[in-house]
Amino acid sequence: MGGECIRRTELCDGYDDCDNGEDEEFCDTIKPVQPPGPVVPPGPCQASEFQCVRDASCIPADLRCDSRPDCRDNSDEIDCPCSYCVASDIIT
Repeated sequence: MGGECIRRTELCDGYDDCDNGEDEEFCDTIKPVQPPGPVVPPGPCQASEFQCVRDASCIPADLRCDSRPDCRDNSDEIDCPCSYCVASDIIT
């Protein structure tokens, strides 16, 4: 025993992670650990929801343009109509 530390997922994964290979000894079945599959983006949003641009997640439509970013990419606060007038908006 060499006293090395390895991750639990490295035990019996089909690869010798320890110098002496003991992480692959006494395994009933050697199954390589498969990496997780691709992340599937959520489906289209409902009519009452807004779809965030970057991750395609859905938020309630009434949270769009509420001056508080709810999407991770802040896309729910982009291209919002001006809800109040500021001095630069007033045309005389």
